[in-house]
Amino acid sequence: MSKAFSTLLAVVAAAPVLALASTPLFPDVPADHMYRAEIEELVSAQIIKGNDDGTFAPGRALNRAEMLALLYRATGRTPDPTASGCFPDVQGWFEPFVCDAVANKFVQGYPDGKFKPGASVTRVEALKMIINLFGITTQAYGVEQRDIIKFVDVSTSAWYSGYLNTSFKTGILPIAGQDGARFYPDWPLLRGEAAAYISNALHVEFKQDRQASSAASESSVASEAAATSQDSSAASAASSERPTSQSVLFPFTTSGKFVAKTSYSYTFTVDTDAV
Repeated sequence: MSKAFSTLLAVVAAAPVLALASTPLFPDVPADHMYRAEIEELVSAQIIKGNDDGTFAPGRALNRAEMLALLYRATGRTPDPTASGCFPDVQGWFEPFVCDAVANKFVQGYPDGKFKPGASVTRVEALKMIINLFGITTQAYGVEQRDIIKFVDVSTSAWYSGYLNTSFKTGILPIAGQDGARFYPDWPLLRGEAAAYISNALHVEFKQDRQASSAASESSVASEAAATSQDSSAASAASSERPTSQSVLFPFTTSGKFVAKTSYSYTFTVDTDAV
């Protein structure tokens, strides 16, 4: 993980506390709004912005190009500025985002050969983008996972079932307002909902990074302890193999090193001629 992304995650982790302690940032996102914390969190992290008129418009649908741009900012990615010409209907400020995402296999177009950047991004399309850009491993969804996803309008054979299952298992879902009997997978994703999706994904990434760091630290400590134990065992073995007595003539000039507190004795016969 890059230093910039780590800093971004640290900002995101602290942002909700700071945001909720102050006056709401937007008149259309009041204190009791279900996504207020997530929206202000992403605004504080400079991932998402409000409108020129001072509003946020949490109920406005996001299009596919806008969702990609948000996710590039959320993951600290910079699109290749030379990426272009990927779809005949992709031209404008979003072209590098779309074409870079296509080159990295984060997204793909429709069977008619178009990307439809201005079309509203659906809930499941957004989840696929999030999981792919965050590099989260997709987990399969079958009959045995029915106790996790109980929506009556979600089929185990749907192309997005694995992404939906992964979203629930990692904590990207559920979010407020999307916990009924139906998920409505093809509904347009609204700006407020997108903020909740992305906020949860960032916290999942932050948590996994912390866990990975902790695991690495524990592994390092264990390795050091094992090395120390091996050194100690080797010294003990060397000590046990070292002779503890020696026969010499007197006077003698034998020299050596003491090993801890191990006793050592010399047996000698006095050479009367030498005396």
